[in-house]
Amino acid sequence: MNINKKLLARVLLLAVLFTVVFPGPGSFAANYPSIIISSPADNSIVNVNFVNIKGYVTDTSTLTINGGGVTFNASGFFSYIVPNLFEGSNTIRLTATGPSGLKTTRTITVVYHPDAVVPIFTVGTVNSEVYSEAITITGYVYSDLLGPIDFLNVSVNGIFRAEDELTNVSGNFVFPNIRLSPGDNIIDINAYDSGVLLTKTLHVRYNDQGEGKPNIYNLLPLSGTTVTTGTINVTGTVGNTVTNGLKIIHGNNEWTVSFNNSGNFSKSVSLNSGLNTIKVQVTNGTDTVTKTLDITYGSGPIIVVNSPLDRQMVYRDTITVTGTVINTESNRLFINGETVSFNTTDGSFAKTLTLKRFYNFIEIRAYNGSLSTVKFLEVWYNGNPSITVTSHAYGVTVDAADIILEGNIVPGDWWEIESFTINGTDNTSKIEDGKFRSFPVILQPGENLINFTLATMAQVTPNGNIPSKTVSKTLKIICKGGPSLNISSPIDGSTIYSNTVTIRGSLTGADFDSLTVAGKSVPISSNGSFEQTVSLKSGKNEIQLAATYGASTITKTLTLYYNSVVKVGTKFVTEVKDGDEVKAFDSSVKIKLVKGSLGMNTTSVLTVEDPSDLDALPKQSALIGPLARLRWEGHKPVKPYKITLQYDNVVVENQSHKVSVFYYDSGEDKWQVLGGVVDSKSRTISIDTDKEGYFVAAMYFRTFDDLVSHWALRDIEFLVARGAVEGNTGNRFMPDNNITRAEFVTFLVNALGMQPYKPDRASYSDVSDTHWGFKYIEAALRAGLVSGVSHNQFAPDRYITREEAAVILARAGNLKTLKDQEVTKMFSSFSDAALVSLWAKNELAAAIKSKLLSGSGNGTISPRKNTTRAQAAAMIARLTEVVNKTKK
Repeated sequence: MNINKKLLARVLLLAVLFTVVFPGPGSFAANYPSIIISSPADNSIVNVNFVNIKGYVTDTSTLTINGGGVTFNASGFFSYIVPNLFEGSNTIRLTATGPSGLKTTRTITVVYHPDAVVPIFTVGTVNSEVYSEAITITGYVYSDLLGPIDFLNVSVNGIFRAEDELTNVSGNFVFPNIRLSPGDNIIDINAYDSGVLLTKTLHVRYNDQGEGKPNIYNLLPLSGTTVTTGTINVTGTVGNTVTNGLKIIHGNNEWTVSFNNSGNFSKSVSLNSGLNTIKVQVTNGTDTVTKTLDITYGSGPIIVVNSPLDRQMVYRDTITVTGTVINTESNRLFINGETVSFNTTDGSFAKTLTLKRFYNFIEIRAYNGSLSTVKFLEVWYNGNPSITVTSHAYGVTVDAADIILEGNIVPGDWWEIESFTINGTDNTSKIEDGKFRSFPVILQPGENLINFTLATMAQVTPNGNIPSKTVSKTLKIICKGGPSLNISSPIDGSTIYSNTVTIRGSLTGADFDSLTVAGKSVPISSNGSFEQTVSLKSGKNEIQLAATYGASTITKTLTLYYNSVVKVGTKFVTEVKDGDEVKAFDSSVKIKLVKGSLGMNTTSVLTVEDPSDLDALPKQSALIGPLARLRWEGHKPVKPYKITLQYDNVVVENQSHKVSVFYYDSGEDKWQVLGGVVDSKSRTISIDTDKEGYFVAAMYFRTFDDLVSHWALRDIEFLVARGAVEGNTGNRFMPDNNITRAEFVTFLVNALGMQPYKPDRASYSDVSDTHWGFKYIEAALRAGLVSGVSHNQFAPDRYITREEAAVILARAGNLKTLKDQEVTKMFSSFSDAALVSLWAKNELAAAIKSKLLSGSGNGTISPRKNTTRAQAAAMIARLTEVVNKTKK
């Protein structure tokens, strides 16, 4: 028998055994039914027109084989004869349905050939329950040809026992020292002769506690399983156990569980979130055995891969990855980074992949919210290498003096390739990720034969070695010669709405590196096509293109007109120098950089985008200007820059307090309200930022149900549009509730457009880095706006008094310090002026003078009274006007 054929049979046998015996922990974790086929092996050959399918099922209510119902015993074992096989290949489909309706399907192939030579053997009887870890299997084997069979081997629970292999066997055989696992074991004795495989199966139960001792078998789910449902069925089989001798213990709960005559039991157990320890305990009245299940109840995704097997060797350059996902969001399953759809009913998926190399790494990742699960597979390709040329068809006629050839090769990694030559020139360095783009190939007038040769290196794999291989290919190219220049886009005389344009076309019959566009040399692709981006000035632009072939030269002039009007798709690209101001789209967008923020080679790229391409705007908002997208090429500014956006003239001046800058965060797929400084006369809004991405002027109409006719409505709307204020709960603002020190500082930092700050170490012992206001309090501290109630405490959740708020506002507004007589005069009209703390007197007086706050009525200032959320909004809104010198 050919040794490679023998090796192939073993590999196929192993693949089948691993597939059917070990379906993967995810199957049990989700209570999917499982089907274990013990015989025959996949791709078995029989010489009769029927076959007996044997195996067992778990978590199964009904079983069908080729649509016919199949009975199974209490332990799940079944035996079913499939009659009337067709001569040749027959596909047999098994479908198990669980109590909850979940289904699992397995298929095997059986080949019926009347003249097949099938080995026949008998196996000595082995007790159904044994008490030793190792047993001896004996039997008798012979072939229809009355000669020795090629080999016998044994697998236990799908694990091939290579050390137990017997070759050239005839007559009696002995397999000593076959080791078992505690519980039920499936033992397959495999006979192989003249290309035909036959398997005999034994079911042996190993009681590792000893003869007559109680024991627990087939315990499911497996310990260490993660499930996504709050209730599981603990199932199994007990032996040598008295009535009422089975208990299941979970936490403080203990149940006495009944079992049938076969010892089978099932108990539904409710789980707690996280790790659950479940004990299963049996006794015979004298001895007690306990087994423990560790089950994790969580909401993370589960991935079950049916095929291919990890480290499998295949012989085709495409494979289909199949399996099931559980607890996974739609469009959140990815294979090698590409989104893969799956059946929302049973979670099944299938994705065909092209293998580009001998060694192929496959990543399968699933998400559920912030939780993710990943599985990795390794697949080895043992087919023939291949060369596919995509850039030129065989026998094509070209005009170029030299060409670049492009295409794909398998394998496509340099460490798998010995050499790759084109017309004798080594092009190995021109291969990247399975694709090649050759060095220029010089053509002669007339017919040219181009020879490709790919030699691969031998590979050592876990499932055998892949030998070195060599393939060749010949390509015929006919060369005409003579330069020709064609411009495909844009059309001559076109109006362009961006200050850059990409010119595309094709060149034939010219030297490979001879094309210039607007005086710059342009590379030419293998098929003669080219593209080059050039800058445009306002109005008319004439762009020169030239190419040569020997002494011949061809030129063309392309005339284009640049219009800077604002419309979707308009683009503005310009080089930027330190301190420059970029004005784009008729100055509807401006970017002002500060000195010392740029290195060399910085380019700003501004485009007008379609808002419908992004997620919907926040509720109660509307765009009032173009959606501008900003990105930087080269060195990005290291300091914040000012972006100024012009908004529509339909916005009346008394509504300008609702104008804001919205920013779309691509990383989180949501809009952010940035606020900004409004100039209602020039109809612009400006912000200082270091962000790149999407910016737009918008009206933010958001209000709250409890603000109808409230005196602070306008001030609150102003700060809402600045992104400074959000409601407490739902659609309520709670304007008359007191505000805490942390809330007040957060309002202020957001309203002034200050950057939150998160240091490595907290400045206050009562404001840790987990406190929601931590980064705002730290920013205000470093700006000199706040101080703590002591040297190391801030009291973030204490209500802020009016005088505390005034001090913070005066510092934030850099208000002018008053003279003592001015302070005395300022407080002379308030009857409770004596209650003002000495440390707050000057700042409170300055705040009153600047009209940031006024008396609280009845001739009082109420310095130590708590500040309400509405009062805080009004104070901060007035401060914003002072700081920005704008009107609401």
